[in-house]
Amino acid sequence: MCKSSLLIIGTLPETSGIGGVTIHVQRLLKCLMKEDIPGVKLCDYKKVNILTQVREIISAGVVHIHVSNPYLKLFYVIIGKLFNTRTIITVHGRYGVYGNFRNYVHKLSLKYCDVPVLINKESYDVVKVINPKSVLMSAFIRPFEEDENLPIEIVEIIGRLKETGKPIFLTNASNRGFLQDGREIYGIDFLVSYFSKHKDYILIVLDPSKQYGDYYTNLIPDNIVVYSGTVSFSALLQLTDVVVRNTATDGDSFSVKEALYYHSPVLASDVVSRPDGVFLFKYNDEFSFDQTINTLMSSKWNVSLKEPDAIEYYIKLYEDLGVIVCK
Repeated sequence: MCKSSLLIIGTLPETSGIGGVTIHVQRLLKCLMKEDIPGVKLCDYKKVNILTQVREIISAGVVHIHVSNPYLKLFYVIIGKLFNTRTIITVHGRYGVYGNFRNYVHKLSLKYCDVPVLINKESYDVVKVINPKSVLMSAFIRPFEEDENLPIEIVEIIGRLKETGKPIFLTNASNRGFLQDGREIYGIDFLVSYFSKHKDYILIVLDPSKQYGDYYTNLIPDNIVVYSGTVSFSALLQLTDVVVRNTATDGDSFSVKEALYYHSPVLASDVVSRPDGVFLFKYNDEFSFDQTINTLMSSKWNVSLKEPDAIEYYIKLYEDLGVIVCK
């Protein structure tokens, strides 16, 4: 009899809104089902109580953790150690961005889990010293065609914008969030300020949380559109010209790799290593951003994503930890 015991602890777009982590978990689950891996189960930690979460961990053979809270990560790892459940933690961001004590707790969770998965080289180089079993692995999983439909409303908006003949830049933010030092995570305020002064360009801000739409209301010029709603970013980028990722910190940005997957040029802050072909600038630096846009506009770009879909590497990792895969 073929038996598999893999628990994914994370959350989904329908629970917590669209973001890189929720989309990653959603696509990971879809791919595992399509790859005929039996017994895969999601524990949506934002929907079930802690006792249910503990029971799920105890009954699993391998648990793959996709949460941001370092205390929860360490708690899950401890439960795994006590009940002989192997644990994987994917760090969906740059290691070391919490305060001192939270960073220490995070370090402990990565030290004692079975496999830490890091999605950028800067984090991997640090965590490899903490836990030699660390692996560097992309978080990008290809989009599914059935998820690519767009509401007619946004299609009509972009159609009208295209009639202006101006280049259309697209950016996204899962919420209006800030780091402990006060820096805005997604750098939307900077972009709104920049594009307000450069009206020969158009900026679309995809705002699934609706926090930016509520913040700006009618305070932005006509060449900036804040679309507050839940739509497919990968479908939307195929209708625009350039993707912008102006983050103060980052992991393995889905929006960057999604754009490259569809051969769309990307402008991104240089806060972490980026894939080949990305046009880099300094976070919230107007001179640097202006120079990079000029370089992009004067070049003939031919970009593509040069790394494979990560799903096969995740399946291999699960197999190495004892998950039985039926083929």
